[in-house]
Amino acid sequence: MIAAVRDIDVVAQVREYDFALLENADRWVPACGGTEIPTMIRGIRYLYCYNPYQRQSAYINLATDMVLSQDETMRLIYEM
Repeated sequence: MIAAVRDIDVVAQVREYDFALLENADRWVPACGGTEIPTMIRGIRYLYCYNPYQRQSAYINLATDMVLSQDETMRLIYEM
C-alpha cells in the first residue's frame, strides 16, 4: 500500500518535533507532537508551533514565516 502524501508529511513533522525535543532545539516545529495542521485566520494560513528551547508556543504566518507574539495572536483572533 502506498502512503498518501499527507501521511508522509505528518510522519516527517512528528520526526522533526521529536528531534527538536531531544536536542532542546531553538527552532519552531509543528505543535501537538508534530501533528498540527495549518489553520486559516482572516484569510491567511497559520501554523501553531512549539519551540522546545524557549518552551513557548506561537502561531507562524505561513506566507511570511513571521512568528506572532501572544499579544499579536490575541488581537488577530479577537479584534474585528
